[in-house]
Amino acid sequence: LFLVRNAQWGNKTPPHREPDGTFTEAARAFDDARLFVHQDQVWVSYREGRGFGYDKQVLNPIHLILDAQDALHATVKASETTHFCCGRNMALMKNQETGALQSLTWVDPITVIDVDDGVSKQENERRRLSSQQNNNNKKRKSHVHGTNAFMVEYGEHELLGIAHFHRPPDREKNEYARFGHHYTHAFFTVPREPPFRLARLSAEFVLASNRPDHANDAEIIQFLSGLEVDQPNNEVVIAYGINDCEGAVVKLDLSSQVETLLQDVQEGKQVVDLMTLLK
Repeated sequence: LFLVRNAQWGNKTPPHREPDGTFTEAARAFDDARLFVHQDQVWVSYREGRGFGYDKQVLNPIHLILDAQDALHATVKASETTHFCCGRNMALMKNQETGALQSLTWVDPITVIDVDDGVSKQENERRRLSSQQNNNNKKRKSHVHGTNAFMVEYGEHELLGIAHFHRPPDREKNEYARFGHHYTHAFFTVPREPPFRLARLSAEFVLASNRPDHANDAEIIQFLSGLEVDQPNNEVVIAYGINDCEGAVVKLDLSSQVETLLQDVQEGKQVVDLMTLLK
């Protein structure tokens, strides 16, 4: 994925032209990058801590071109960059009335904010909203985080998402992983339209190992970040990372697997209210 430097990009990358007058294109590493489709265009959501700050989620539409050799060339333009605050693992979603972007910034409690078409002009208000969970319940925390890039339409009235937990919540790096490891995941749904609340939630789960000789086990790092509902085939399709080294796709039957996992949540209840200790 190439960055077209046709404008200032963050704090450290100014615009730049080549000797022939065209804007410089440079391959970039996009941290925590996730793809989604918005208004019939592919977008990327990512973090660029050094340029935008580590509490910002950065967004760009992707321009896809087939060159003369039929090779796919993908670029993002610095001039089309937008970002919003605050945190990471925030799922985008579509405003059902206007089609504009919104973001589910917190799963517990469910918190949805608007995303500007341009660089955020309401970041102080968003900081207040995004930090709301920390002020509401300082003693009891679920330590649940959003995972998927975009909340997908599910049934006639819901949006489906995936959340993740760290197990245990205070786990440190170990000899097998320098960073995050031992994730569990859960499906959840919210209404398509406000008032937004936690409508349904599944128990935590892991996927069977991608290796046939370890089918009864799971890798210590599984991160489920891609999510689509394939309605014609009655499947939920998940793309996920394994051990921060490889990618995989798994398909789950919508009726016999996903629907049986999702359980109704009483109005007013949050994830933290539903958690129980394993005995």
